[in-house]
Amino acid sequence: MLKLILSFLFIFNICIAEEKSSASFFSGMTDQYLEEISKVNLFSKYTPEEMRKILQDKAQGNFMEDVFKRFPKFEDFLSHWFVSEEALPSFISIFKDKKKYKNFLVKSLVAFVIGILFISFFLRKETRFFKRIFKKLILMSALSTGLLLFFYFTFQEKLDPSIVLIREHLFS
Repeated sequence: MLKLILSFLFIFNICIAEEKSSASFFSGMTDQYLEEISKVNLFSKYTPEEMRKILQDKAQGNFMEDVFKRFPKFEDFLSHWFVSEEALPSFISIFKDKKKYKNFLVKSLVAFVIGILFISFFLRKETRFFKRIFKKLILMSALSTGLLLFFYFTFQEKLDPSIVLIREHLFS
């Protein structure tokens, strides 16, 4: 999970470092910048091959270099995702609608806490260690899948261009 979060921070760091001189995602992100990038993809002037080279250069010396070596389809997906006319701006526009985004975060947090309490209550009488671990794994997977589906259906219209690219480049 930590690697997934770091991967997204790496991606957003590339977005900002390429357009602005800011070194990190959080210090350079403003409402105005969100507005700009959600309208026009700043990377659409590049070809996927040029973007792949930029990604490789930015990834040198950190964990993403290993990720790209192990999963070349992921690198292919990212290079096409960045240059897509609508996928990146559509995805970034999720964060522009602050009311809907905050509403989603609150509902997700509540669902996660209730899910954890439910799992704890459900497994409190289980005495066998491996059976308890197996059930906990199944229930946590179900909870994670539910939250992922909730995210997808909440922002479906903004995620669809990215989903198309995922199907084309990761599952082909």
